[in-house]
Amino acid sequence: MSDNITSTSTSASTADLPTVEEINGWSRDKVKEFLQESRAELNLEDEDINIIYNLGVRCDVFPKLTEVTLERWGIPGGPAIAIAELVQQVKRELKRHIDEIDKKISLKVDGLNRESKRMRFAADAWYSAIEKGIFVQERGVEIQFPLDLTRSLKAKSPGKLSQPPNIDKDANPKEEKVRDYFMCECKALENYANIQNKLIVRDTDFSPLLNTRKPDFVFIPSDSPLDPLNVVAVGEIKKRVSESFSNADIGDALSFGEKILQLQPRRNYVYVVLTDCIIINIYRVNRNENLLERYTQFTYNYIKSEYLTYKTQASPSTQASPSKGSRYLVTILESSPEKLGWVELPLRFGEETVKLVRSIGVGRTSVVYEGICKDISVAVKMMKMANYLPCVERERAVLEELSELNCKKPSKCQV
Repeated sequence: MSDNITSTSTSASTADLPTVEEINGWSRDKVKEFLQESRAELNLEDEDINIIYNLGVRCDVFPKLTEVTLERWGIPGGPAIAIAELVQQVKRELKRHIDEIDKKISLKVDGLNRESKRMRFAADAWYSAIEKGIFVQERGVEIQFPLDLTRSLKAKSPGKLSQPPNIDKDANPKEEKVRDYFMCECKALENYANIQNKLIVRDTDFSPLLNTRKPDFVFIPSDSPLDPLNVVAVGEIKKRVSESFSNADIGDALSFGEKILQLQPRRNYVYVVLTDCIIINIYRVNRNENLLERYTQFTYNYIKSEYLTYKTQASPSTQASPSKGSRYLVTILESSPEKLGWVELPLRFGEETVKLVRSIGVGRTSVVYEGICKDISVAVKMMKMANYLPCVERERAVLEELSELNCKKPSKCQV
């Protein structure tokens, strides 16, 4: 055994240090070989190396060697310190290597996150209202108002949309007050005989009409009950903080349109109204479905913002004229549901036709409706998006297995 107890310092070059892969595969023989190669630098004797070898030091133990442990095993101070310092140097190199790997992984994860965000926009995954608003502002496609503008307008208030509570620049009413004003004006338009209303506006701010979602208002056929199946268009009332609505407000409004398309799975598009009673924004949310690839995408169009309030003429002798935005609103009220993209939902299963009556339940992947088939009440479950088709197929397989059991069961299961 070495008698040298003088403290020895060693510093192997990075190139001489073993790699992570090498250390992970070390046997006791490889540890011994490494120490023998470093014996001159470490001032080791064969007996010192044999102590480590005979104690079975392998790859899992070698990085844990300390000066105290080595001296307890009988290796004198100088070589013990030198080995301990070498171990620390190897550990530092290991840490550096691991940090490099972590950095590479982080870069890959960041890249995946960016790609994931890009794919989420393309494939309608879940993303924030702000992101959605930015996406529509940057990549949405402008379209013209798709309907022939009405000539039916109300010349006197209420229903003229001329005095919203936020009309003055210094006014700062609560959003509820602006919403109440809008609903009162729409009610006046509904009751005005010269306007041929096919649709009416219903306040849904206090009702989770769209599953758990509560839009401010919806357009439904004048002769229909309030039900998600009957929603023709949807709207939100938000206060602007500048000349335009915030990205978050735009994204929130569009999410209601997406929800409508999920609850009305045979429908291809829906119009969304966003207003503060001064200007009106109209968007169209489109469903693009690929059943072969099993995914559903949403795309967005927007119509140029217009004033909803009456235009005030500069000359006192002339009357105020209706704005284009007010014509948009009344035109929507006078339009048939079909012109706004609404689709009646009779479903055909072979020779049988099911007419949907109302929605009775909403889950993460599907909507359950009450339907009528040959004067018999039936339940119909429809997936919200093509992405969820495997879930429905699994459920059908389970139901088919249950149908083989001798128990009370549904008589028919079709997808």
